Amino acid sequence: VNIHYDANGGIGNMPDDVNVEFGNAVAANNAFSRSYYDFVGWNNIYENTVYQPGDSFSLDGSIRFVAMWK
Repeated sequence: VNIHYDANGGIGNMPDDVNVEFGNAVAANNAFSRSYYDFVGWNNIYENTVYQPGDSFSLDGSIRFVAMWK
């Protein structure tokens, strides 16, 4: 399964985590930036749950994390 990271208006590059095994996974550190905004976490759009970098979560299929900015 894959974990995709979406910059949501930010700039920079974060490769997807590919071929991740089912089970527990960890949210990556943010490598994106956005002028005049602070990164506040990753939103799992399929669950509408926000995770902080380093948070563990259950992975049972590919997901998309969207950067949340404030």
